[in-house]
Amino acid sequence: MGARILRADCDALDLDDPQRLCWHTNDDSDWRCGANVGLQGDAGWERVVMQRSANVPIPLAAPGAALEFAGSIDASDALFRRARENCTPKPTAEYHYDTFVVVNDTAVDQVIDVEAAWAGDGFLLLYRDPFAPEVAGQCIAGDDDFGARGSRVANRTIAPGQIVHIAATTFSAFAAIGPYTITVSTRPAP
Repeated sequence: MGARILRADCDALDLDDPQRLCWHTNDDSDWRCGANVGLQGDAGWERVVMQRSANVPIPLAAPGAALEFAGSIDASDALFRRARENCTPKPTAEYHYDTFVVVNDTAVDQVIDVEAAWAGDGFLLLYRDPFAPEVAGQCIAGDDDFGARGSRVANRTIAPGQIVHIAATTFSAFAAIGPYTITVSTRPAP
């Protein structure tokens, strides 16, 4: 992210970089997919754009590894009535939020730590599936402050097949706090 590009008709910088993509928009020819360049007229390649549904659970990382999510809380995000840190209802105000969905797709319990780094005053919540924050008992845990500009929910056991919704939201109602990252670390097996 944030890498320089060299744009003429297409990105021609760092021809060995596997994470670059470019196609011409003014005709039906493609030019590069990663380090594969000069693809104009190559029938072995097809241009396809896909978008992952936000509701599709992402499997937890292997033990000792982590997933990282990034987003931004702004005024265009949906609103909800979030819980407090202890999961009791906070019924009087609305908060912008994003959600990420993870699943333990293994046959054994996994223990996770979820940490958020915020540009503003963020708030982290975990919910059971289905995501229904207004229903009592759906909230698993929450955190407002962990260090400077962070939140953390640690040492949560996720059962095999269990789906967890991670809500990135704000401390203040109707706030737009900008970018954040969320790291979901799966602890190594004991």
